[in-house]
Amino acid sequence: MSKDGADRYAVMQHPAPGEQVFHLVAGISGADPRQRVIYGVSNVAAAAEETSSKPLSPGHWGDAEAYFRIALANFEEMAVKLPMDEVEASLADVILADLNERPKHYPYAPYRDGFRGAQGIYLAKLSPALTEAFRAVTEFSASGVTHADEEAARAAVSEFAEGDRARRESAFFKRNPALRAAAIQAHGLRCVACRTSFAETYGPLGEGYIEIHHLNPLAERQDSLSTGPLKTKIEDVAPLCANCHRMVHRRRPALSLDELRDAILSASADGRYHRRT
Repeated sequence: MSKDGADRYAVMQHPAPGEQVFHLVAGISGADPRQRVIYGVSNVAAAAEETSSKPLSPGHWGDAEAYFRIALANFEEMAVKLPMDEVEASLADVILADLNERPKHYPYAPYRDGFRGAQGIYLAKLSPALTEAFRAVTEFSASGVTHADEEAARAAVSEFAEGDRARRESAFFKRNPALRAAAIQAHGLRCVACRTSFAETYGPLGEGYIEIHHLNPLAERQDSLSTGPLKTKIEDVAPLCANCHRMVHRRRPALSLDELRDAILSASADGRYHRRT
């Protein structure tokens, strides 16, 4: 129990042998001592045990009668220690999608139109999606990966976030086939940004294919934090080719269609992009 009577350290009893642990550390940045980074990874070696032996640096826990101790193994320090504010910004879609059914002791909580770190949490439990995302980060940041650098690590985070967004949006339209069919009937099968037609480019292989884009992306909508179904109308979606769909989501908030068209026209004017007609 904490001094205020809250059983906030019960989460220490949850980790099971073999589970992965991501270590977040603050204070190693000279520019901002409060900045947290993903410092390393390890595995739980054994379930928590209760002990009266004090930790080496107990801090304000020094007068406790007993402590939980979790044995860890296979600790590996990250060669690239990405700041958590960058990681959180890149994974915002993943975190926002988690908030509806987040596990107890999840590290984030709803706040205004977005999220913030949960208050007073010492050990956090990640969702399966966020666990996968953190693994994508650490695989490109580990000391054992000789080609690891900051750009590769950042690219890994962005690639995971983009892939997760695409999976969730695809799942949305699979659950709502009538909306996809109505969107195609209303808007056609040609990309509204670059005018690509998959049928014209790939023949029979591309017939009937186009991606449907939410003009107000799912993870950026206020109602994405609600527990009810998201409401989407024909006017809320538009057909985009796969390339344009990715470009729209390269920034957060997502580009508008006008901003995307302006980018295409600007590149075309520079002679670097051939626009289909």
